[in-house]
Amino acid sequence: MKKTYIIWFLLGAAFAFTLRVLLLPYGNHNDLITNTGWSEWIYIYGTRGFYGNRVWVFDWPTQLPLMNLIYDFNYVIYGKTLWLITMIRNIFMTYNFLPTIFKHWSNFVSWFGWTYYLNTPFVTGHIISMKLLPIISDIIIGLVVFLIGSKYADRRKGLLASLLYLLSPFSIYISSLWGQYDQLSALFLLLSFYFIYIGKESTGKFKYWYLPLSVIVYFIAVEVKPIAVFTAPFYAFYILRQKPKLWSLVISFLVGLGLFVVTTIPFTEGNTFFYTINTIFPKVFNQTRNVLSTQAFNFWELISPMKQSSLDFTMIGIKAILWGYLFLVILNAISIFIISRKNDLKNMVLGLFITTGGSYIFATGMLDRYYFAGLVFFLILTMFYNKTLILWLAAALLFSINLFVSWGYPVNLQLHDVFWANYPLVRILSFLQTGIFVLMVIISFKSNNSIKLNRGRTK
Repeated sequence: MKKTYIIWFLLGAAFAFTLRVLLLPYGNHNDLITNTGWSEWIYIYGTRGFYGNRVWVFDWPTQLPLMNLIYDFNYVIYGKTLWLITMIRNIFMTYNFLPTIFKHWSNFVSWFGWTYYLNTPFVTGHIISMKLLPIISDIIIGLVVFLIGSKYADRRKGLLASLLYLLSPFSIYISSLWGQYDQLSALFLLLSFYFIYIGKESTGKFKYWYLPLSVIVYFIAVEVKPIAVFTAPFYAFYILRQKPKLWSLVISFLVGLGLFVVTTIPFTEGNTFFYTINTIFPKVFNQTRNVLSTQAFNFWELISPMKQSSLDFTMIGIKAILWGYLFLVILNAISIFIISRKNDLKNMVLGLFITTGGSYIFATGMLDRYYFAGLVFFLILTMFYNKTLILWLAAALLFSINLFVSWGYPVNLQLHDVFWANYPLVRILSFLQTGIFVLMVIISFKSNNSIKLNRGRTK
């Protein structure tokens, strides 16, 4: 039976990977084209002066240093791939091997390596290479969900949850078509907490070394998608909840600081910390996103589905942006309360769902894609709470619709302009997504309390 589940997972993962690879040439959101420009700039000119450059084809850098280094690495992937497929073409040519196949392969090499994508100054192969890491992250997330389900719930639930994720429209849409990196951040955020949990359960000599490893992957998660930092209070408490050794905390802090310095120094001019505060942070975070919501089915679209400023809009006399911060504090406090009552894997994932999913629902300035991590943790929770999978399916469907009406691909007939002007419909869908999140949290709390009551009666 164990081998059967593994075989089914491998088949599903292979199908999901193949489907994503076949979709690689399609879509290519404007965000991806912009990111490709940053990738090419760093590869050609180097990292120094990247944030200070004022001339861009599309937009100035809005990502933290490590993310831009990853973009640079994507150009290397493109170059190595082009070298490999060109070498294969030359072998075909040298030995006059399979002329019909050689013709198609030669056309593929020209298309991949020497054809510009539409009206952009970027080669098609480079744009495609930008999507490979998100696709690989997708498959690894599916594997992690399968392993967690198999170990802590049961293999059938683990298999079902992993396949549902791998075949979900939203996961395919964001990686293969959109070319975004929400998958990579969500994966490392999950692993950062899981490594702490492993350290808690471990009794070997490496018990306290899981914490520095956790800090490494948490740093990556935040650098890839800064909204991961919304979990920071919960993350810090979860670390201290395990009562780590002082030397482990010190080493972990130094590891995090070292990663920051190593990944930032290549971009800086002068003092690294001052350059980060005065140049990098303003570029990354001052993006005129002081709005209630940016085309996201959440609480703020429910309250006012118009792009109003979070600095001006008030609710019972308090500015919306302050409400957003207050909600983040409350979400982390709830997660801390949960893990303080019972320090197990289920409550760890529940805390992650509340902080990441809740920040999408209640924080201001959220983009359409930012529910991704929350949905991953939501899916894992369905393996522990009975009859909640239907809620996840509804949330995943709403999220998929949200992404589609925000971008419009493949329709792209100004769909977003028409849809988001239909305020009653936006409010209904936002109410449903917000309601599902709240309902899932309530069910989780009730389930946890009922288990404790039953244990008390048994005693």
